[in-house]
Amino acid sequence: MKSKAILMLLTFVTTLLAVEIDIPAYEAELDKLAEVRKQKNTRLVVERGIAIDVEKKEIILDAITTEITEKGISEFAVISLNSGHDYEALFKVYATPTAICKAIESLGTKRGRSVDYSTLCFWSKGEHFSVSVKYNGVERPITDYIFDAVKNQIMAPTTFIYLGAKWNKQADGSETFAGDSEGPGSIISMYNEPLSVFDIPKNAPQGQAYEKSLVSKNVIGIEGAKVEIIIRPEARPASAPSRNNEITVKLTKEGLSINSAPAIQPVAFVEYLNERQALKQDTYAQLEYAADVSLTDISGMAALISQLEVKELIKVEAPINQIYYKAFLPQDAWLKRSERLAQPLELHLTKQANAVGKKLIAIKEIWPDNSESINPILEQKEYDVSNAGTIKDVIVQAEAWKRDLSIDDSVFKNYIASGQAPLLVFAPIDLTIEELKHELEPFKSTHKNVFIFVGKKIID
Repeated sequence: MKSKAILMLLTFVTTLLAVEIDIPAYEAELDKLAEVRKQKNTRLVVERGIAIDVEKKEIILDAITTEITEKGISEFAVISLNSGHDYEALFKVYATPTAICKAIESLGTKRGRSVDYSTLCFWSKGEHFSVSVKYNGVERPITDYIFDAVKNQIMAPTTFIYLGAKWNKQADGSETFAGDSEGPGSIISMYNEPLSVFDIPKNAPQGQAYEKSLVSKNVIGIEGAKVEIIIRPEARPASAPSRNNEITVKLTKEGLSINSAPAIQPVAFVEYLNERQALKQDTYAQLEYAADVSLTDISGMAALISQLEVKELIKVEAPINQIYYKAFLPQDAWLKRSERLAQPLELHLTKQANAVGKKLIAIKEIWPDNSESINPILEQKEYDVSNAGTIKDVIVQAEAWKRDLSIDDSVFKNYIASGQAPLLVFAPIDLTIEELKHELEPFKSTHKNVFIFVGKKIID
C-alpha cells in the first residue's frame, strides 16, 4: 500500500498540473447539448449531463477523461466531477451520484446491497448493468480501458452491480444518495466500495484489489476529452432465469438440502452450482445446520463451501441466527500458543452426559527485563464462567488482565464495545450445534470474531 500512500501525497501536485475545467462554460455547453438531445428525441428525459431513455432502458452520462495514463492504477472506472480521485480513475461525470441513482431507478431498478464487513456480508448484490464508453462516435465496453493485472490481459467484458445502497434524508423529506457527500465519489468502483453507485461483481476488498486494475493501452490519453458513458440493464434472454439465485442450504445428516428439498450429496450440490453458473446466475446462499448434525460434519461442510466461494460458484450471505461458517476453519498454527502473534481468550468446552463444562483461559505475555529472549513468557489465568449472569463481567476482567489495563480505561472500553476482540473456542466432537450456539451467546457482544476448533487441543 506504500505506492498508494505516495499517490495520495502527490494528489495536490497532480491537481495543479491537471487541465482546469471552466465549470460555468462546461455547464453552458452541457445545457446546449441537452437542448439538442430534446429536439432529436422527444422521448428522452434530459437534464444537464444526463439523458434517460425509459423506453430503451438506456442512460447516457456526459463525462470527460482524467489525466490518468497507460499502466496507471485504476481504482475507479468512473467518478463524480468533484471526487478528487482523478489520479486513479478513468472518467469523471458531471451528474451527481444522486442524479444517476434516480435515473437508474426510473427504469424500475431496485436498490442493491453493498458489502458490510462488520456484519459478515462479503458480497454486494443487486441488478446488473453493462457500461460502455462512446468517444468520437465509437462505442466500446468500458472494460476495454482496464488492464487486469492478475490475468495479465485487458479486462474481460463484465456487468456491474447497481448498489445505491445508502441514502440520507434531508430536512424537506427528500433523499440524497450518501455518495454525494461521503466516500470517494465513486460511480463505478473496481473494488467493493459501499458508497459507490455501481460495484464490481466479485469479492474485491480494497486492500486486496489495489493495483489489480490498471489502465490499458486503449486509454484515450487526452485529458479533458469529452465522452459519453452509456449504461444499460444486462441483456438476458426472456427465457433466462433471474441473475440472482437466492437459496437456503441446510446441512442435515443426509446431506445438503436446497430450499427444504430432499438432501443431496456434495457432488450433486457442486453440479447444481455449475448449472447455475452456466445460466449466468449468481447463487447467494444462506447457510443453516440441522440441530442433530455433528460439529465435525459442519467443519467438513465449511471447508467445501470455502472452496466453492473462492471459485465464486456460491456467495455466502451474512448469517442469520447461525454461526458464520468460516468460524469452523481456524488455522491449526493457533493451537501452539508460543507461535501466535497475539493471545486471544480461549473458551474450552467439555461434555459429560448432557452437561456442558466450560472454562475461560486468558494468556498474558510478559516480557522480562534484560532478557535476550525474543519470545515472551506466557502466564495463564483461568476464569470461572459457570454463572451465566456474570459471564460478561468475567470476560471484561479477563481481557483487561491480559493487557494490564483497567476496565475503566476509555481505549479498552471502546475496544470491548467494538466486539473486535477474537475468541478461540475448543469444542468436543460430541457437542451439538445448538449447545455450541448456547455457550457462545454471552460472547456475541464482546467477541464477534470467533474461531472454533472441533476435537482439537492446545499443543504446548
